[in-house]
Parts: sequence; structure tokens; C-alpha cells
Amino acid sequence: MQLAPDCKIYGLGGGDTRFYHIIHHPDNPGTNCNVELNGLKLTTPSGASIPSFPNYRLGPLENPGLPCSPVVSTSTVVASPLPVVSVFPNPAREYVKITVNQPDSGTLHWILSDLYGRPVRTAVLHPQENDWQQVALSGLSEGVYFWAARAAGGVLVRSGKLMIAKE
Repeated sequence: MQLAPDCKIYGLGGGDTRFYHIIHHPDNPGTNCNVELNGLKLTTPSGASIPSFPNYRLGPLENPGLPCSPVVSTSTVVASPLPVVSVFPNPAREYVKITVNQPDSGTLHWILSDLYGRPVRTAVLHPQENDWQQVALSGLSEGVYFWAARAAGGVLVRSGKLMIAKE
């Protein structure tokens, strides 16, 4: 049995694979859920299986018990906010560009560390003065590095991984 995009549950029953049973209102308890045996006739036998559809309606983590809604998309697009700090390109070769997407965040300290936690590059970011800052990676070996952007007092604003690939 599987929840479909129309918020109904479809499933095979018995040995006949030419029909799906349908639960029309799975959020309603008991007989109010309206089970329909052999509710969907197939043109060919299904081979005793149903398609596997990913569940895109998991809902917010803080309230997973929301009822199913048949609306898949809306006409309004909600843009996700940009992170405070972005580092690109990743993987990088000769340099990285660091952007501060919130100019009111104040001066930030950017630290690139090796796998042992030793700082190998640092930069002071002044978002009020420029949109981005370029940091050279010359002299660094290929591999994975960790970066952190910290505000005044050492407060972590954002962190991430950076891959350096020379060729």
C-alpha cells in the first residue's frame, strides 16, 4: 500500500493483480476512511507490485502529523534565505571567493583549517566595504579543509568544508 499524490492510499489485495484497492480518506478513522475494494481497474496485470513514489509530503519536522493535502505546488515561490557567508568555487584550485550575504552582520573573521584543525589561511571580511573577498590558496596541498566564519567574540556564524583540487 502506498500514499499517492492525490492523498489516497492504493494497494494490491489478494491474488488478483488487475485491481488496486483504494482508501479514499486515510486521515479519517474507522469506516469513515471509505475503503473501496477493487476501486481501480488496471488495463494489464501489475505483476504483484505497485510503483514506488517518494513521499514529498513529510511536512515540517516540528509537526509531522499534518493531514495530507493534494496540493503539490503553489503559484507563489518562497525563496530560501541566503546563508550569511558563502565560499565558492568548491572544489577550488587557486583561490576562493568569500561573500557575506548580510551586509549588516559586521566584521567577520574567516579561518581555513587543515584536517588537524591548524589554521592555514585567514581573512578579515568587511561586508560594508565590498561584496566579496578573494583568498589565494597557493602553497596548500590538495585535500579537504574546513572553514569557519566567526563574528566578534568568536561567535560561529557559519562553517563548511572546502575541497582543494589542483588538477
